[in-house]
Amino acid sequence: MTTVVRLLLVLLSLHIAFAASPFKNVIILMMENHSFDNIFGFTPGIGNLTGKEYNREKPSSWLSKKYYAGRGSKYCTIPDPGHSFTATGRQLYLPDKAPAVGVGKPTNGGFVADFTGAGKKGHDLQEVMNIYLPEQLPIITTLAREFVVCRNWYASLPGPTGPNRMFAHTATTYALHSSTYMFQ
Repeated sequence: MTTVVRLLLVLLSLHIAFAASPFKNVIILMMENHSFDNIFGFTPGIGNLTGKEYNREKPSSWLSKKYYAGRGSKYCTIPDPGHSFTATGRQLYLPDKAPAVGVGKPTNGGFVADFTGAGKKGHDLQEVMNIYLPEQLPIITTLAREFVVCRNWYASLPGPTGPNRMFAHTATTYALHSSTYMFQ
């Protein structure tokens, strides 16, 4: 059975399941490669960042420069931080080596190191640690305050966009671990 046929069967079963539901609409807002902390970290009543959180340029060195969670972010970090499976593993698990998926506790200590190591040296390393302020994102902040926000966000696969979107809508990634299939 092809992926498209499976997807259509899942969508059909969801349509049938929700036909008798009291809910008329379900809206799924999926952000592109942003974490909960990046969007809501400094939003009162939602996020819980203090500004004392940091990454070191070289996570295994206590003498390495610290980059703190900064208040206010550019709308687009150029160059884009890595969001492949490997890059996300470095961001989540450094200074330790990234374990197998679902094993170990993430440290969130490798964002700056991954940004540096991915050919972005010479760029402002602070950019990858900056957090949006509520006034920078008035629409999503209002939606979060007026409706529902899940404080714990989970990804089926710590990494690229395609497999995670597939999982959000079909409860499977169909063994995809990259977004390259989207362009084939």
